[in-house]
Amino acid sequence: MPLSPKAVTTLSAQKSAAIQRLDSHLFAVTPHAVTTAFRRAVSRVRRESSDKFCVDLRFHDLRDEAVSRLLERGFNVTEVASISGHRSPQMLYSYCHLSARMLTMKLD
Repeated sequence: MPLSPKAVTTLSAQKSAAIQRLDSHLFAVTPHAVTTAFRRAVSRVRRESSDKFCVDLRFHDLRDEAVSRLLERGFNVTEVASISGHRSPQMLYSYCHLSARMLTMKLD
């Protein structure tokens, strides 16, 4: 999976910190903690928006969003599949939800 130079730099710094901690974990957080933090954030958004937003948002939905935004930015299907890890264009398309506004702008 390709990474930007900024991502490589950030991950290298995290790796150095993990070595200093002597726990060998790249991030000092458990998968359960990430799940809990995400659920709390979604709950907070629901409360503060009178339950209008994030009604059924799941962590996995972020992948759909990333795929759609990459395609809108002009990445081609092969590039997006390389980044997202999808094995076929059909699988990629099932995650893609392009905005109507962006499609309309391309029609002009």
